[in-house]
Amino acid sequence: MSRQFGYLGSDFSLFDLALKTCGDSLSFVAETPCDGWGLGYYQDERALVRKQPARLMGRVNLATLAADVLSHSMVAHVRHGSEGTPPPQDMQPYRFRNWLFTHDGHVTRTPEGRAALLGLLPDFLQRNVRGQTDSELALHLFFEKLNKRTRIDRAIVPVPALFESMRETLTDIRRTIMTAAEETPILDFMFVSGRCIAATCTSDSTLAYLPIRGLERQEKPLFAGHTPDTQQFPHFKAVFVTTDPAPSDVPWQVVPCNTILVVDEKFEVHIQPIEL
Repeated sequence: MSRQFGYLGSDFSLFDLALKTCGDSLSFVAETPCDGWGLGYYQDERALVRKQPARLMGRVNLATLAADVLSHSMVAHVRHGSEGTPPPQDMQPYRFRNWLFTHDGHVTRTPEGRAALLGLLPDFLQRNVRGQTDSELALHLFFEKLNKRTRIDRAIVPVPALFESMRETLTDIRRTIMTAAEETPILDFMFVSGRCIAATCTSDSTLAYLPIRGLERQEKPLFAGHTPDTQQFPHFKAVFVTTDPAPSDVPWQVVPCNTILVVDEKFEVHIQPIEL
């Protein structure tokens, strides 16, 4: 299985400090080589993507991969694939307009299943599909549903529209794949708009979130015996979302399986069962 995390914060310049609150909880041990990783983040409200088809082995820390970026919103993904190192267009995160999105799991194993998913997409979304993965097709289906309810070129999206669109997406994918007598798909999705996060968990992975309210940074001592000042950022707000956080004393809040989680533009967390 792959790994992913999303982030939404109120001040881009404090992302590195917020990341430190996660400690080693965003790390995992790769017993078999991971075959690539990617970051999606925002600068001046513009979505950027960085992809690296690097082999990773041993302890991998998602926080380390993102440590050199300052952004108010981000999604990270480490791929644990089954068919070798992918070409860049098949690596995650994917991008559609100003949205960034990732998938952990599998959707379909057959060309017929892929063709059926492609047939669910309107032309303008089919044209945005760059690679050959079933994940990219399944993730784009969400925008077809969201487009019926709200404007998809806006970063702030009504929470009910996110829930309804995600639930309909999961229902259509399962119906399409199961009709072809394939195994049940695993649809652990994460979408980031720059102002909200939507995530799902349909597997035995643990979906969790970490709200942050206020930060402080201790300055470095100037000389021996100097007591440095502590900078306070009481109005800072942020939320991290991830699957399977490593055991630690970080107070991740776990949500049940078969759940949709939404973080809105006010950094409030909303949770609903999928109820397919």
